[in-house]
Amino acid sequence: MPATLDLLEAKRAQTYAALLDQGSECPVFEEKVRWLEEQIRALYLFAIKESREDLSVREVFELWDKMVSICDFFIDHVRIMASSSQCEVCYNRLLDLRFACDDKREFHRCFHMLDIHPFLHRIADRFRTEFVTQCRIFLNRKGII
Repeated sequence: MPATLDLLEAKRAQTYAALLDQGSECPVFEEKVRWLEEQIRALYLFAIKESREDLSVREVFELWDKMVSICDFFIDHVRIMASSSQCEVCYNRLLDLRFACDDKREFHRCFHMLDIHPFLHRIADRFRTEFVTQCRIFLNRKGII
């Protein structure tokens, strides 16, 4: 699992380095945001593939936690770029990807904290929203989160 997290971090650093070479003109800026969306989508698909490998619930949680931090990093970078530019930027797709990663992270956090058997994942996945909501309520009552 550390190799997967290291690979995600390397891809984040590589993507960031490419973003630093930015133009200030609106078409260039918009193209950078579209390119970044493609890179984050590729990382997201990579994380999905890796999460289906033989990993523990804790490792899958860590994988999605890393993806959320990568999304946050690049969303913040786009906000900073936008604040120093005259261009309007829409990064809803980046926010959608971040939300999807966060959803998967919270789902696996519940399984990890409650130590639920992996067999039950398929059942809980069908009722994901309700499961995560009830898990949060339970963990709050127990003072765990």
